[in-house]
Amino acid sequence: MLKQEQKNIKVMKKNILKTRQLIQKISLFLIVSLLTGFLGCKKDNDDLTLNQLDKIEFKVVTMEGDIEREIFDEGTDVAFAIKIVNNSDKDFEWYHDYSCIILNQEDFLFAKKKIVQASEYSDISYTPLGKPYPFPVNCPTINLPPQLITPGEERILIKLRWSDNPDNEELSAGEYFTEFTLNLTVKEYQKSWNLRTDFIIH
Repeated sequence: MLKQEQKNIKVMKKNILKTRQLIQKISLFLIVSLLTGFLGCKKDNDDLTLNQLDKIEFKVVTMEGDIEREIFDEGTDVAFAIKIVNNSDKDFEWYHDYSCIILNQEDFLFAKKKIVQASEYSDISYTPLGKPYPFPVNCPTINLPPQLITPGEERILIKLRWSDNPDNEELSAGEYFTEFTLNLTVKEYQKSWNLRTDFIIH
């Protein structure tokens, strides 16, 4: 009787050991599967982000009201606008934070007036004027849902009139331009666009 019990105990121990080993193998398999799936999804998402960023286009334009113009009458309150064009085949998410970061770039929408008859003793070909908004911009943390830019859509993201900055004086007759690099970071990936627009006031 005692021998039989000892034998049963040994069998039970073996079964318990086998069960533990099986659980360990299953756990290891699940962990590896989850990690592989996570890394695979991350790579796919990264590829989608990079591919889409390559198909996003930005434009800087000057406007009078809702009409794009490059030539204005003196006294016009010129508006500066940033447009996005989604040339990809999926929605592009534009967050409030993106606009805030861009507005705090020092060269963003900084207007300059060309010096038509520059001095032969100077390399300066323009007079720096300023921005169509007070700088820097205070950006409160607002958890807003993103704007969805649909495939093929062109949309104005930022539009500011010269008079929106109370420190600005009225633009007199002459030739002007704004030139800057727009930097955008999406999911830790950064891309830059060099933008410029020229306009005339007469």
